[in-house]
Amino acid sequence: MNPASRSVVPDACSRFGRPLLEVKGVSKVFKVNGSPKSILEGIDLTAGCGELICLLGRSGCGKSTLLKILAGFLPHTSGEVLLEGTRIKGPGPDRCVIFQEDALFPWLTVEENIALGLRNRAVGRGTVRREVERFLGLVGLGEFRDYLPREISGGMKQRVALARVLILQPKILLMDEPFGALDAQTREDMQGLLLQIWEQLSHTIVFVTHDVSEALVLADRVLVMGMSPGRIEEEIPVALERPRAKDHPDFLALSRRLANALRRSRL
Repeated sequence: MNPASRSVVPDACSRFGRPLLEVKGVSKVFKVNGSPKSILEGIDLTAGCGELICLLGRSGCGKSTLLKILAGFLPHTSGEVLLEGTRIKGPGPDRCVIFQEDALFPWLTVEENIALGLRNRAVGRGTVRREVERFLGLVGLGEFRDYLPREISGGMKQRVALARVLILQPKILLMDEPFGALDAQTREDMQGLLLQIWEQLSHTIVFVTHDVSEALVLADRVLVMGMSPGRIEEEIPVALERPRAKDHPDFLALSRRLANALRRSRL
């Protein structure tokens, strides 16, 4: 499905004439043993409303650092990050993050974990109940609502984590290798679920991965990052119909192109 053909849930997207997210010349320098070390240099990217972008690169290229800057968890050293034309100065409810670790509260049930964000916003009980029911259904966990995190599988925990942030209606979903710790079949199932929910809700997603196949299954565009310091070396559009068959000749050709781009990024 073409993302432009979906209705975009956050109202601001339909009114906003420029890219939802703009990253302009962003660099990040850390102090290591008293000496500056450049982690990111000259990062430029945009994300449109309802677009799903993958940041692809090997470990250490700065993908997660860039995601933390977009989330407002880390300040950048130079450049600027704009959301709807306004500079990002810190964390905000318009940007939600999902990490590889689910970070659920172990003493809360599935239902209580999903409801937590809305309750912190002082939303009425009836609204909380309706929204929790809706998102339990979206992630397929209705019958597990009363389970504690220790009583469900890793894939189910990531479903809860996904529902917990999506119920907040963020403008951008930032995902840092969220399926990396799952077994191959569960990972594939979660990719399918993410696409299914994305087609319904049309959030803008920036998804970090080091897996070529995962990037091609998910993305509208893949941004290949090099390292030392981290830069965006290549942008590759993925104009394949969804769902994408991994054995299709066009998928295989793009896989080879991305693998070659990753090899070049190491030079």
